[in-house]
Amino acid sequence: MRALTERGITVEPADLDVDTTVPVGSGLSSSSALAVALTLALGGAALDGDGLDRVEAAARRVSRGDRGHRRAGGIMDQLASLFGQAGHALLIDCRATSVVPVAIPSSIAVLVVHCGVAPHPRGLRVCSSTGRVMKRFAASLGLAALRDATPEQVRDSPRARHVVAENARVLATADALPAR
Repeated sequence: MRALTERGITVEPADLDVDTTVPVGSGLSSSSALAVALTLALGGAALDGDGLDRVEAAARRVSRGDRGHRRAGGIMDQLASLFGQAGHALLIDCRATSVVPVAIPSSIAVLVVHCGVAPHPRGLRVCSSTGRVMKRFAASLGLAALRDATPEQVRDSPRARHVVAENARVLATADALPAR
């Protein structure tokens, strides 16, 4: 409610009931999905037009918590919650903040299994720290972002090599899916 009112949106009183079958700590971004759902439910018609930018911004603010602490994380989870479509993967470009649905052929099944092991409680802080290190590494190469690096440029850094390889894998998968 605070995130919406800070953006000039009037929030009417609401009686809400939240229920889930998503296991706590399963890594399925249920808090981001809840933040987006609440933002849409409470913001209603005021979010038309340029509303999606406002939804993402408000959902980000909600994820900071009551005291305004910034939790590690980006916009991927909120965008996935906003733009997810049945039968599609999402190709998210965080630089351009664009989302392109990519059809998953009916011959492919995606299965999400909760292994019952919660992520490490410091995992988000580690990811945030790693992100800062990778930004500095990209800058040392004279690049705006690590996504602009070639495999040759990152061959001596296992973390950077992983980022570059993962980006290439995602793009190759997106290109391959519609062809099936």
